[in-house]
Amino acid sequence: MGLAITESRPTLTDTDLMCIYRERSTGLKGCIVYVSPRNSSHGPRVKVLEATKSRGMEYDASVTIEEVPRWVEGRVSNALAEQVERWVKANRELLLQFWNSEIDDDCVELAEKFVKV
Repeated sequence: MGLAITESRPTLTDTDLMCIYRERSTGLKGCIVYVSPRNSSHGPRVKVLEATKSRGMEYDASVTIEEVPRWVEGRVSNALAEQVERWVKANRELLLQFWNSEIDDDCVELAEKFVKV
């Protein structure tokens, strides 16, 4: 089977896209944040991967993009949870627009609009 070459660039579907952000984009210390458009049966949320000195980057959790963010999966430290909740509240409208595919921003353009905490 050969490789087909076309004139158009490949496009990502909503289920393919997940943006990954570090502290320089979010202002959140000690974690990586994953943001994606709607792509499953659960409601709007972001994933957080916490870094610890003893474990490295190994544990993730999910928080809803609601007026009052709610942790629905996994666990992070209390200090990180408070930071992430502030970040979600500060960026809620933008995150929801991205989740609902109401804006066409790519990952870089989205990051440029974030309010850092």
